[in-house]
Amino acid sequence: LVATTQVAFQGSDQLGISPLRPGNPLLSPETGEEWEAGVDLSFLNDRIGLLAPYYNQKTYNSVVTRDLPPSIGFPNEQFTNVGQIDNRGFEVELDALALDMDDFTWDWRFVVSNNRNEISELVDPIIFGLGTNSQRHQQGLPFATYANPRVIMDTDGPRVLTCDETPNSWGPDDEPGDWEDFCDPIDNARYGGQPTPQWYGSAQTTINLFKYVQLYALFNFNSGFQLFNSTSEFLCGFLGGGPGGGTCSDIFESTSGGFATSDSGELTDEAQIKAFAAGIQSADPWYDTGNFAKLATVQLRFDMPPSVLRFLKMSGMSIQFIGENLASWSGYGGLDPEINNSGQTEASRAEFLTLPPTRRFIGTINLFF
Repeated sequence: LVATTQVAFQGSDQLGISPLRPGNPLLSPETGEEWEAGVDLSFLNDRIGLLAPYYNQKTYNSVVTRDLPPSIGFPNEQFTNVGQIDNRGFEVELDALALDMDDFTWDWRFVVSNNRNEISELVDPIIFGLGTNSQRHQQGLPFATYANPRVIMDTDGPRVLTCDETPNSWGPDDEPGDWEDFCDPIDNARYGGQPTPQWYGSAQTTINLFKYVQLYALFNFNSGFQLFNSTSEFLCGFLGGGPGGGTCSDIFESTSGGFATSDSGELTDEAQIKAFAAGIQSADPWYDTGNFAKLATVQLRFDMPPSVLRFLKMSGMSIQFIGENLASWSGYGGLDPEINNSGQTEASRAEFLTLPPTRRFIGTINLFF
């Protein structure tokens, strides 16, 4: 609740105590309920297996944080409750032993899962985000939805698309409708996507050769989500770019190719939209698709045969070569859609000057005597 800090007292710096966050006497414990149904099947003497569960989960009083006015005197957020969050989805897992011979086996595992989450009960929206109010908890929308004013091009230049221009839109005081139709009339913030993937999947395979050589590979993908590229928004907004691109080339792209300056060239519509959005601190142009597929792991292992072990007078020896994060395919415009500036927080998601996962190569030798 408190932390030590330097404070000015009687003309000198002294060690003092600063409050971190206020308590909340109305905070309730998080509870939930869930039911599942599914099938678990096997065929051809267990060479093919199929597992397919469906789940419906309700979480009550989810604990999240709410930003407070600085005038209250607390630098950190206050813990509060979200009335109810609903999650439902399914998972399909298929196992197959493709080949089973004395000196050669080859098996596969495929997994695909889908999850749809939505806040079904929340009295007042909770608006937060990195640098700007880029995210919100809102009844009728996914958890931690991205929402900011949408900038469009008009005959007179870029402007904000207002809520009253889209007749199907609904706001915080209305009955929830489709996610894409959400628009808050207070600031014209529109649904910009969600940070939680709706689809997950993986494929992994293992080959065993002569009982002493094993090759393993893992491929995975996530889709149906967005990521706030706060790095690009910061370069275009706070740092403001510069002639010929500067720190942000996006707001200086020319219709004739290259970069336009104030003296020459004509800016593209996208460049004008991003420049206008940066000026009003709207993150909407930087809500980027986060869909990706990756070759996550390849592993090659050698186990020494008994004849070699007897010659070396050892009980066991293995050599492994492992490669991680080897290849990636994504439409994301930043460094990597898996990164998050805020670490493993429950809500805030953004890339901001964040190091992406590294490509690693590992070699190990295990000796047993």
